[in-house]
Amino acid sequence: MPRWVVIIIVGSLAVCVTCGSLGFVFWRKAQSSVSNEIASIIATQVADNIGTRTLATGEIVLTEDDLDVNTFITLDGSCGFNVTNGDAEIYGIKTEITPTEILFGCAGARYSAVPVVSDSRVQLTEIETSSGVMDFAFSKDKLKKGVEEGINSALAAKEVTPTGLTLRNGSITILIEGAVL
Repeated sequence: MPRWVVIIIVGSLAVCVTCGSLGFVFWRKAQSSVSNEIASIIATQVADNIGTRTLATGEIVLTEDDLDVNTFITLDGSCGFNVTNGDAEIYGIKTEITPTEILFGCAGARYSAVPVVSDSRVQLTEIETSSGVMDFAFSKDKLKKGVEEGINSALAAKEVTPTGLTLRNGSITILIEGAVL
């Protein structure tokens, strides 16, 4: 085989590997931006629910709206996310709370997770996706990180510690201790 053919083949492979690697790095960075945005929006919504009544009763009741991760509304019913310059827009994700789990759905596919309190933190366990493609598009670990970080940072900012939780249709009640009136 002529030397110039080998150079073209090796050069083409090197370009493909480099482009694929850069694409993977940028995709992971986009997923991290979405995870950070989820944490930020949930932290704000959870913190808004921690007031004097919450501190007096020792429990926070969060609804599906409080765990809504959307930052943008679309009129066409689509769902997903866009990341531009590190800023993420999340749209069309439906949050549902049942007596056994929390669901985050998008276009018929969904993530499911069972929240628990462990080591004085709210954690998502048994996180599953209904589609491998969905897990590739946005990893369940990034969703888990964003939701956990959002809830736990809001609790820490209000100086309360979760001690237990209960799921009901449409809401989650987190028992807390710590801050006093």
